[in-house]
Amino acid sequence: MTLPPSHPNAPNETSAQAAARIAKHARSLRAKVLAFLVKRGKRGATDQEVQEALGLEAQTQVPRRWELVKYGMVGATDRRRPTRSGRGATVWVVKGDKR
Repeated sequence: MTLPPSHPNAPNETSAQAAARIAKHARSLRAKVLAFLVKRGKRGATDQEVQEALGLEAQTQVPRRWELVKYGMVGATDRRRPTRSGRGATVWVVKGDKR
């Protein structure tokens, strides 16, 4: 399945190049992100928490999480937790665990 660029302002050629480079790893990276969120259950995780736990860069993890959202497997909650900088970040959970 081909997905649109994860960032709406990304030039198509840039997104295509990035997608080609990550294609052989994207499935396993998505699986790792999903498994971590399953493990977290209703507590969920912010993007930063996922990145720190799995040792992923934001530019690798965020597109994988967005893919899981697009596949209907992960969703945002109305909860926020502070990042290292103190800003509120969305807490993400596996669909069905949105409390």
